[in-house]
Amino acid sequence: LPVFAEVPTINCRAHVQDVGWTDVASDPSGHTVLGTVGQSKRIEAIQLSTSDPNLQITYNTHVQDIGWMQPTTGGVSGTEGQAKKIEAFNISLAGANAQNYDLYYRTHVEDYGWLDWTTSGSAGTTNHNFRCEALELKLQEKGQPAPGSTEIPAVEAFTREEGIHMHLVNMLRLRNGRGLLTGNQFLHQTADYRVMDLPLRFSHYRPNGAYYDSIVKYVFPGYRLNAGGFTETITFGAPRLADPVESFNVVNIYPHEAVRQLEGGAKYFAWSGLLNGTMGYSVQLFSGLDSIDFAY
Repeated sequence: LPVFAEVPTINCRAHVQDVGWTDVASDPSGHTVLGTVGQSKRIEAIQLSTSDPNLQITYNTHVQDIGWMQPTTGGVSGTEGQAKKIEAFNISLAGANAQNYDLYYRTHVEDYGWLDWTTSGSAGTTNHNFRCEALELKLQEKGQPAPGSTEIPAVEAFTREEGIHMHLVNMLRLRNGRGLLTGNQFLHQTADYRVMDLPLRFSHYRPNGAYYDSIVKYVFPGYRLNAGGFTETITFGAPRLADPVESFNVVNIYPHEAVRQLEGGAKYFAWSGLLNGTMGYSVQLFSGLDSIDFAY
């Protein structure tokens, strides 16, 4: 690796609730923090650059009621004067010197606190309606160890209802000293397929030959597939069980269900609910697999 005299300075500012644009923050060590912690103030917009003309920062933000904005390099991402929170960031390096550095970033999120570090992809939450309150950036030479854990930089749900249920599960886990769970698109699709099965067939063979045996009780006992990597819980009964809060409350009446939600090896979570006539159905799935590659 080449030897650098110093890491370029990150120059950045943020538009913060009740504060407006902050002064440009810069640190010659390549480390900076934008926003606030402990003040419950949302970041509404950011602007990032570096002191090296051959090293740029490209970024976009996931904004309340808007979703992901178009990427920009050096421009403003977010909104001003609309009271809209940024919910997640996606940041990368560009330019001739980008190959020489890693830019790590993490965000402080409403309810969740500091999430883990990442160098690519989303940092924050989606479909939770939670504000990002601070953004921390650390530019360092390529190949150096990460500043901290990189396990869960984002808590992602694929529907607002799933985000509500995921948050309830994660709050239970945090209260009991467990790590956060995040979403997975394939697992979410599996939950959607599974919940649509329930009004039609409770015990049946899937097209791939796997047998699904459900017991007609208010809450089905869970079972594990793929060498312990996949756990399913199903509830059905009153129509309100298609609602994530009611589903969570019913599931947690049963001690063995809370134990499942506190599984230390779990990494991913998905929820889907369905109202069919006068019956509500709910499915929650947990997976501890590094990659979710089973076929449903």
